[in-house]
Amino acid sequence: MESIAIAYDELQSACVLSATDEEIEQARQSLMANGWSAGPVVALNLDGDLHALNQPALLSATRILANDFDYDGEYDVPLLIIGYEEAYNLCRDAGMSWDGFLALPTEGQAKILEAAGFVSCAEALRAA
Repeated sequence: MESIAIAYDELQSACVLSATDEEIEQARQSLMANGWSAGPVVALNLDGDLHALNQPALLSATRILANDFDYDGEYDVPLLIIGYEEAYNLCRDAGMSWDGFLALPTEGQAKILEAAGFVSCAEALRAA
């Protein structure tokens, strides 16, 4: 996956309608500290914090930035937020690599997430 740097102005405009200034700042700090990767699935490394699914600033920012990345409309971009350590453990338990997990259809990813106990993550992926 290709790494992309996020400018603060882009993040601020992506989040301004869906989060408070404090939430936007927290999202900005997290994204600056941990970065994100874009592809058919957006995987955001939040230092192991799966509760990021409940942060509207991050959800809005990654959704908009992922769509901006997809210049040619090549991908239908679902949204998956999972920490690095959780991603490693999830794939190990499922007997596959991270790339193998990302290559699965959305429903296949959601089933693995549910089986690993990440129900809210699976629901968000299905709803994306």
